[in-house]
Amino acid sequence: MSDSKRSYFNDSPIEAADDDRYGVTGFAESIAKSITRMHKPVGATIALNGPWGSGKSSVVCPVSSEPGQA
Repeated sequence: MSDSKRSYFNDSPIEAADDDRYGVTGFAESIAKSITRMHKPVGATIALNGPWGSGKSSVVCPVSSEPGQA
């Protein structure tokens, strides 16, 4: 296959709300708000389940990069 016909899928998570093409930012903000409202979060666990490519990392990045900003 020639280089001109090759393409790839960028599976990198979004890093900014401006990059969100699939609408995960609102969900990420809701999770962040829930975390900041926990009175005693010691030992708390939050799981995101979904198939490969469903946006789990794109939810986690904004939540973990700006704690308390939700």
